[in-house]
Amino acid sequence: REVIKSRSNEVIAPRAVGSDYLLSSLLICKECNRSMAVCGAKSGEFYYYTCQRYVKMGRAYCAQGRVSVKKIEAFIVNLLKERVFTHEHVKDLFLKVNTELSTFEKNFEDKIVLIDTSLTDKLARRKKLYNRIETDTVDLGDLGPRLRELNAEIECLKQEKEEFERMREGRQPITITESELKAYVDELREALIAGTISERKGFIRSFIKKIVVAKPNIEVHYPVPLP
Repeated sequence: REVIKSRSNEVIAPRAVGSDYLLSSLLICKECNRSMAVCGAKSGEFYYYTCQRYVKMGRAYCAQGRVSVKKIEAFIVNLLKERVFTHEHVKDLFLKVNTELSTFEKNFEDKIVLIDTSLTDKLARRKKLYNRIETDTVDLGDLGPRLRELNAEIECLKQEKEEFERMREGRQPITITESELKAYVDELREALIAGTISERKGFIRSFIKKIVVAKPNIEVHYPVPLP
């Protein structure tokens, strides 16, 4: 599941996290370009994702109106089951993650070589300056500014190297057998259907950026390409 979470860097609004509705903050009215929030019918029995312009100004200002919470949530869950949480797509996702890790590793190695080369050069320069101070009659005031500058550059390079090494930690290629992949996909599908509201919403937001309502159609926008 961490792989799936890593595919999305969206920040979810606190109000959306606390909501009991799966698609909170995801639905947009295409006509008004306004968000659609859940409103109850007068009977209190049915609930709808409703365009906020429709709520505030009425039908004359928004023809989209509202869509059934029950129907659209069931549709989106089924869509994810059929298109996202499949053996083929999850396997493709793992391959993409491994490709990204391979690219990162190559870039990491190249960057570390550059940093180490520069660091070695600056350490050698600093050593020469110290040697001059110890062996020559050099005024420390003349070399002081350059020593401070070199020390600052060396410290900056060390910090940069440490930061890259921290980024590398935990980035290991994913190895998984076909049987493990099947069990993993089954687990995801089960969590999508029977998980907690928070878990189900997290999965949905990992693969859906927004849902634009243009009745009788909807447009589902994904943050990553799907097959």
